[in-house]
Amino acid sequence: MTKDAPHREATQFEIFPDRLHLRRSDPTRNLHRFYLMTVQRDLFGGATLVREWGRTGSRGKLRVEHLRDEGEAVDALADIAKIKRKRGYLYRAVDRDGRTLDFMLSAKRDKAAARRFFKRAISTNGTPDRVAIDKSGANLAGLQAVNVIRKFTVSGRLIRIMQSKYLNNMVEQDHRFIKRITRPTLGFKAFHSAAATLAGIETAHMIRKGQIAANGKTGFQQFASLAA
Repeated sequence: MTKDAPHREATQFEIFPDRLHLRRSDPTRNLHRFYLMTVQRDLFGGATLVREWGRTGSRGKLRVEHLRDEGEAVDALADIAKIKRKRGYLYRAVDRDGRTLDFMLSAKRDKAAARRFFKRAISTNGTPDRVAIDKSGANLAGLQAVNVIRKFTVSGRLIRIMQSKYLNNMVEQDHRFIKRITRPTLGFKAFHSAAATLAGIETAHMIRKGQIAANGKTGFQQFASLAA
């Protein structure tokens, strides 16, 4: 399983009625990103919601959305601020050879979410002899709950649980590919769009690792045929 981002990455979040400023910095990865959103009045009595994002110190990208009045623009800013504050957790499982077994985006990181993911992964790939996870108490509780169910309803064969940062390194190394793509985005606008985007990234990663039969197709052709 994956774990939360290390504390070396700093995120600053400032919000006012007509202004939102998000900064993310990690010197060890040369990551310095910003997201700025402001409400501005136009010359015709309306208002605009101006969004700027990119690398700190650069001009970045600009998007302007025209709204009926300042009140509507402030409400839109507040709605986006709520979304930016939300955090999700990406559950991932890989085998000893580094192949992706399953993944699931969850709004919460708790026992219920972990149990749901483990049950789904086992249903799809079969029961493993052992599972290595990080030090998360929620992941441990979720897997223990699965073992309880197996003890009384299945064959009685339990899954050996191994909590070790060292043993979990394979998942962490594999997860870097996903983080390298998602971190610069500074978040997603909605949970469903985040789930769809991450599913596409995971699928592309599986193609890159050779998990999907090429049949003479390029990686792009494989992805396009799966998305059709």
